[in-house]
Amino acid sequence: MNWTKYWAEGAIFMGYKSAILVVDDVLASRRFYETVFGLAVESDHGIYNVGFLGGLALYRRELFRELSDLPCERVKGESAVLYFEYEDVSAVEARLLAFPGTELIHATREQPWGQLAFRARDPDGHFLEIGEDMAHCVRRMLAGGMSLASIAEKTGYTLEKTAALAGQSPLA
Repeated sequence: MNWTKYWAEGAIFMGYKSAILVVDDVLASRRFYETVFGLAVESDHGIYNVGFLGGLALYRRELFRELSDLPCERVKGESAVLYFEYEDVSAVEARLLAFPGTELIHATREQPWGQLAFRARDPDGHFLEIGEDMAHCVRRMLAGGMSLASIAEKTGYTLEKTAALAGQSPLA
């Protein structure tokens, strides 16, 4: 779409910007996401809120309560999940376990499609899923002796997508 033309015609465009987590302590939660996941801060508003590159933001619970006129009670939920991918899932799991106030739901294990993943909660109870980068996953399965066709079948990817993730030709 030609957005310049779209704007020129006076249309209003709304786009997704970020997910906001309401937290008890912005500084402590910031340390958690920087330390465990290596996130980089894009905007820092001290104890009120912080935004990370990639679209995650943290708002202090008291501020959000004031801004929204809602009670903003702290509850554990499973209906929203923050998902991250890394090549070395075990290293992220170790950093998470070393961080006070986190909860490991289950240790790293292989998913039905072959990806290694673990699930946990951050110090405010938000549900997290940390999975192996899929290109790394495909290369790991190849190194373990699986063929591209077998990996494609296991992951649900096309042979072309599987080969691209492996950095190979689908005919290899």
